[in-house]
Amino acid sequence: MGQAQASSTWGTYEPNCDIIPGTYRIIHALTNKALQIHEGKQKMLIIRDREDPSSDTGREQNDHWFIIRSGDAFIFKHCRSEWYISSLPWLPANAQLICATRYPSAWAIRTKKSSNDHRCAITIPVDWNEFRSTGSYIGIGVNSANVRLCSVPLSEKEELEHTWTLERIGGATGEDGQTRLLRQALKVTKTELAEDKAKLKMVDERLAVYMAELANARSKLSENSTELREKEEALDRAAQELSKTMDQLSEKDTKLAEKDREIFERDELILAKGRELVEKDDIIARLEEIARSSNMQAKLATYSSQNQDNINHEVSPEPELESESAPKIIKPTTQSKSYSPTTELSVKLAELGWDSD
Repeated sequence: MGQAQASSTWGTYEPNCDIIPGTYRIIHALTNKALQIHEGKQKMLIIRDREDPSSDTGREQNDHWFIIRSGDAFIFKHCRSEWYISSLPWLPANAQLICATRYPSAWAIRTKKSSNDHRCAITIPVDWNEFRSTGSYIGIGVNSANVRLCSVPLSEKEELEHTWTLERIGGATGEDGQTRLLRQALKVTKTELAEDKAKLKMVDERLAVYMAELANARSKLSENSTELREKEEALDRAAQELSKTMDQLSEKDTKLAEKDREIFERDELILAKGRELVEKDDIIARLEEIARSSNMQAKLATYSSQNQDNINHEVSPEPELESESAPKIIKPTTQSKSYSPTTELSVKLAELGWDSD
């Protein structure tokens, strides 16, 4: 096909929202042929000569298209088949044939700035194309006689094979009153949907904040739970140690109680021994008193006996010789009648269980 034949660049084209909806022919600028749907392959778009409106072939409206507004873009609907110009805009340029489907696609109509030239470029709407970073648009063009998606570079000269002319036929758009009402309702619904999306976005943002706070709270709760579990484990260990210590103290208390009982029993024995010693001391004291008293009596008896012997010796006559046959009379002496303190002391000590030694 021909190359660039114009003096302006694609950068001088901008979206035209003032196109009046109605019935049009879409004419290829380079070949001056009309955009139509292939008769044998209904989904295929082709360019061919204009149809003669006065003919009676039934193909008079085969090159007629309804242009219908859709926001700031437009929908192209075939008057005869009621199919729409559609494509997959995310595919690479020149990789996808433009086709007719039951599902409409919106297209931007770009015309020259401040110009009476009716040529235009039909491209994917700008908002759809913002994701591309190549500095070019994707639009409808003709490549090797096939209607395809083409790359429309803004920095280069415009190419006629990528431009079109809209020939207005009438004001019919193929929409009845009910359709217009539905479109108006759809527009209101879209507006409400946009508002709802904005609200939903705000809710999502708040939800994200709440989720972050919740995650932070859960993290802190997990940390607190870990600390609490560690403290509980420490308390359990302390309780076990305390229980062990209490058991040890209980054993010590039991042993101390046994020691106290042993000491008490020993104290009782010591007290009993002390009482016995006191009793023995008393007995010894009495015995000593008795012994002293007995010694005095013995001394007195001895002294008295000695005096009596002296007296008897002085007054007694000369002893007569006794015959051997005469019985010998033994007079009891005073000393034989005397009381022996040593014997009595031995008896008392024996009664107490003591030896007299």
